[in-house]
Amino acid sequence: MLSPGNTHNKRANAMHQAATPICIDNCEPVRETPCATWAGAATRGRRGRAVASPGFAVVDSDDAVVAVRWQGREETVFYQDGPYLLRAAKDPGFKPIATYANGDLAAARYSFGRGVVVLSGPHPEADAPWFEAAGIGLEHKPDARLLRSLLVELER
Repeated sequence: MLSPGNTHNKRANAMHQAATPICIDNCEPVRETPCATWAGAATRGRRGRAVASPGFAVVDSDDAVVAVRWQGREETVFYQDGPYLLRAAKDPGFKPIATYANGDLAAARYSFGRGVVVLSGPHPEADAPWFEAAGIGLEHKPDARLLRSLLVELER
């Protein structure tokens, strides 16, 4: 697990700077972070960030909580400038898991090689120290079901 605060943002930005061009779904080559090249994250707006999407509730890279619909339930999840995830209708392993209030994907499963990968923009693994370090009340912390749901999708 990553440490709380902006450590994740610094690591993600460093990874983004070092990323090599790739292409997803016959698009023009784009620069992606290594973790995003696995499957469904793509550049849209400012560096492929969900915050660049129209109607997205978070407007900057500061730590926040974001409302999501996670497997049919309204939840709030810790958020640190996550990627924009693509819908992959041609991927037989694609399954949306969660969406943001604006309808964009928050978490999804994709085919990868002979297996699957699960990507999540928000952080369902964030525990109490993440929220405390960001000055966000623990009443916004989701229970462990969200993280477990991602792990279950890896087994399918």
